[in-house]
Order: sequence, then C-alpha cells, then structure tokens
Amino acid sequence: MSKKIKVMLLDDHPAIRHGIAMAINLEDDLMVSAESSNVEEALQLLAKGKIDVVLVDISLEGSADGFDFIKAAAERYVSVKTLALSMYDEAIYAEKAIMAGAMGYLSKKEPVDEIINAIREVIKGNLYLPGDLSEKLILKLMKRGNENESNPHKSLSPREKEILSFIGAGFTPREIAHELKISINTVETHRKNLKEKLGFTSSSELVKYAIKTLD
Repeated sequence: MSKKIKVMLLDDHPAIRHGIAMAINLEDDLMVSAESSNVEEALQLLAKGKIDVVLVDISLEGSADGFDFIKAAAERYVSVKTLALSMYDEAIYAEKAIMAGAMGYLSKKEPVDEIINAIREVIKGNLYLPGDLSEKLILKLMKRGNENESNPHKSLSPREKEILSFIGAGFTPREIAHELKISINTVETHRKNLKEKLGFTSSSELVKYAIKTLD
C-alpha cells in the first residue's frame, strides 16, 4: 500500500474534529495524524514536518484565526497544503482564504465525502472550490493576475518581498534562514519562486533586481 496522506485538523470544536477524523481514517490513502484547536499549537505541530494537508476552520476563537494560520503556513511550510473550512459559503471568504495561501475552500455543510475528495485534489496541487464559487473566484483572480502582469512585483507575497529585501542587502540563504527562523530549504524555495514570478533565469539577475528595489 502506498504511503498515506497525513492530515491535520485545526478546529476549536472537538465534536467536529472527531466526526471528520473518523471518516478520514476509514480511507485507505488518508489518516489524521494531528489535531489542534488553536493556531499557535498547530504551527508547532507543522514544525515537526509530518503533515501533508491541514483542514482549517477559518472562524477560530482567539487572537489568531484560520486566515492567520493559512498565511503563516504558506510562508513557513511551502510543501504543506491548506484547505479552508467554514460555515459560510460567501465568495468573499473563499477569496480571502485563497489569497492567504489556501489550496481550497468549502463549507462545513458539505458531506464528509466531499471534504475527502477536496483533500485528494489539493494534495495533487489542484485548487478546490465548490461549483457555485469556482467560476466567480477564478474570474476575479484572473482579472487580478492580468493586472499584475505589467508589474510582477505586485504578485509577490509579503514573505517573498521580505526575502527579496534580505537578498538585496547581501544576506546569504543561511543568514536569511537564521533571521526569519525558517529552514534553508524554505529560503531556497522562495528564491526559486521569486525568479519564476519575476521572470529571471539566474540568481545573479535576482540579486541585481533585489539591490535595485532597495534604492
């Protein structure tokens, strides 16, 4: 049997976590390997490096909500996929989740089978949205993408801009990793993404551009 996809549940309702976990653990290719009720604990669990997908309730109680977690996970753990869950099906929440870095969004009102299907889609690298939200959001994101084509710098995430600033200041990948408390592999992944987004083929081009942005 192939390696199981490891799922973490981030929800402050134990009963909901229990119900979803039971259904996921019945699948041959999936398993719930961690559960959490708050953002801080969930990020600590991600740091252990044994999670593939996180189901995130966006309406968490406390100082940090699901959107905060999605953004932090996207910046620190680029290999981890996040799937936002909510009691609301408004497109504005889906857009906010996707822009924060989530790979999908669906309502808690959906059958558990649909949640399981969504997990399998996002682990493949596919964006998952319910049919009624998909067309609206994709058109909106396409419009935003066209606006960014003339100025690719606008498409950079806050973390990418931060790393670009360090590159321009002459920091090495190891030094950047130390300053931001992330792994060197994460820094290198961000560097690769920066080159792709900005249209560069070499690291020297990226460094020259980074220096110019500091002027």
